[in-house]
This record gives sequence, structure tokens and C-alpha cells, in this order.
Amino acid sequence: MLLNRAQPDRVPWFGDLDYWYSSAVPPESCPRDTRVMGIFNSIAIWASDFICKVFSHLPSKSRYNFSRNPRREYHHPGDEHAAGRSDRNPAVPAHLFFHRLRQTFVESPADLPIFQYYLESLEFTPAYAEAERRYHIIGDNGVVLCYTPRSPFMQMATTYVGIVNLVYLLADAPDEMARIFKIMEAKYDQAAELTVNSPAECVMIPENLSSEVVGAGYYKRYLRPYEARWIQRIREAGKFSFIHMDGTLKGLINLVVETGFNVIEAVTPYPSGDLTIEEIAAG
Repeated sequence: MLLNRAQPDRVPWFGDLDYWYSSAVPPESCPRDTRVMGIFNSIAIWASDFICKVFSHLPSKSRYNFSRNPRREYHHPGDEHAAGRSDRNPAVPAHLFFHRLRQTFVESPADLPIFQYYLESLEFTPAYAEAERRYHIIGDNGVVLCYTPRSPFMQMATTYVGIVNLVYLLADAPDEMARIFKIMEAKYDQAAELTVNSPAECVMIPENLSSEVVGAGYYKRYLRPYEARWIQRIREAGKFSFIHMDGTLKGLINLVVETGFNVIEAVTPYPSGDLTIEEIAAG
């Protein structure tokens, strides 16, 4: 109703209890289908609406070694010592989702050729069955939302490099990083197109964007062109575009709104965020 610009009959609130449920009910304690229904039933009790999030594309593992949990690593076939690694903190159970990077995939410009090999090996396949199944679960209680990849800049900042290393790489190896971003964009476009073609009526670019980490300059140069292009593609497909921020908003919220997203998720108010409810309401 609200997404179609109709007058809502109540304030919409979409409960996301995935993390809470996963800590309360560890994955190994029950079958996957039972867990999905448990999350849905919990949200139905505590929230009036439900965003059902599901990935619509899966990375192929056929051309590289990429183990996700608890360690993520990639290897160049010609050099057994050339590897990137991201480890979870072993003191924290994996199902609690908290982890720290002990060694990022790219520590210096010397790591970029191997990382480029990994990127060039990426392939994606559609995974629509779960989205279709969840439509039958939620009925009229919510929407199904699928993710595109993040923009290349944010994927590097959040997963592969970290923001500090990324800033140094952009300064020390600008040509190499331009090539890396170009390869990432071409590969991520393939996955994003799969997402847009999925059964979901809502599509999110899950940037994990926070203005205390990414300033206006980086946003305009690296994030906005990618986001604007996919917002247009999502709109052409008759779907609604989301962005995941869930951080500090003051420095970027106007720029993000101008980029054209239908929904900013989540707008976290003060004191966890940096905007009060009154400031958010005032726009």
C-alpha cells in the first residue's frame, strides 16, 4: 500500500528478527524450513508487517577455492602461498554473526593481481526457488525482497579490504584499483540482473552505508553511478528499490534520497543513529 503511494491505515513497521532468532535458536538445532517458519511466526507476533529477505543469486565455486565459514580464503592456482584470508573470531559462535577481520583479502597493492584472478573467476547462478516459496509463507503480511551485490566500493570497504586499506589503495594504486572496480562492476552486473529478474517485488542494494565511514566525495564518485544505474533498471522492471544504510545518516541522507531510492532501510534514530525522530520526520 505505502510503496504504491496509497494512504496507510497504520504506521508501517517491518520487524527484522533474523539476528535475534539466530542467536536464540542456533542453526544446528532444527531444519532450515522449520527455522524460516519460526522467524516468520516470531515477526507475526511482534510486528505488523514483514520484509522477507532472500538472496536471488548464488556464487559458483567451480573456478576458485572459496570457503565461507568459518574461514574465507582464495588461492591462485600457480602460487600456493598467494592467498587472502578473512577469519571469524573463534571465541564467538558463528550463528551470532559477529566477526572481525584478522587478515583482509587485500593488504597491499601486491595482493591485487591475485584478487583480480578471484574476481575474474566469479560466476553466478539464479536461486529463485526460496523467494517463490516465501511468497506462499507470508501471504498478505509483507513483501519479498532480494539483494543485488553491493557497489564495488562498498564491497571492498565492508568485506575484502576495509575502509582504511581501501583509502590507501586508491591513493597508492589508482590505475590498478580502477581496473579492479571495472571487473567487479561487470561481474556484479550479472548478479544484479539475476536479482532484478527474480520473483521479488522489492530489490535492495545492501550497501551497509554509514556517513561516518563514507563521505560525500566517495559517495558521488564511486557509489552513486552504480546505484543510479540499478535504480533505473529496478524501476523499469516495475519493482521498488531499497538501500541498506543502518548507520549514521546526516552526511549522506540527502544525497541518497536524490539518487532516487524508493526506500532507505534502516533509518536508525538517535541515540543509536545521529538523527532524531523529529529531524527524520522533517526530511
